[in-house]
Amino acid sequence: MSESGPVQYYGVSARGRRVPQGERVFVERNGRREPLKHIVRHSPTGFSWGYAGSGPADLARSILADYLGLRPLEVRSGFYSPGDIPEIDGGLYQKFKFAIVAHLTMSEPWIIEGEVVGAFLRANPPRQVCPKHREPITPGDPLGYCIGCDDEAGRTVA
Repeated sequence: MSESGPVQYYGVSARGRRVPQGERVFVERNGRREPLKHIVRHSPTGFSWGYAGSGPADLARSILADYLGLRPLEVRSGFYSPGDIPEIDGGLYQKFKFAIVAHLTMSEPWIIEGEVVGAFLRANPPRQVCPKHREPITPGDPLGYCIGCDDEAGRTVA
């Protein structure tokens, strides 16, 4: 999780109205501010907040990915397609959207402290995936193998 020091996520609207490319969202670490990378899944037009729609879903997904230091897959991998983030897909970012992002005020600046993101993730841990293949760990496998590890080793999963 965000080990590069304190982190804040904040957003601003243009005079309380949506700007053409959506609202502006930034991440700040160690006094350095940069735009939050939009990892597109639901809203090609950009981030939004204050309701439970597609822009807020992408904002939630992008914040969690940034905080965890994750990037979307670039190629198909087993169960996953390019653009997927195996560790947080499957509803985790939707929970974050409903718990945090949907409650932000649309027309006012907001800040989400890294501690809030960390507390959410402690209460809702990301999916455990194999670091080599980024596939889910095979349930009940004490060694933490995924389907890719099983295939490489010639093991069959019962």
